[in-house]
Amino acid sequence: VEELTAFTSSPHESYRYVISLKGEKVNIWLENRSSKKQW
Repeated sequence: VEELTAFTSSPHESYRYVISLKGEKVNIWLENRSSKKQW
């Protein structure tokens, strides 16, 4: 799943996220769309 979201603590920022399942492991990847910082 790949989507966009925003958080109320920083409403002017938007983030792209990916949630994937590999075997029994859930991976969550998050990227700030402006700065391109990734977590």
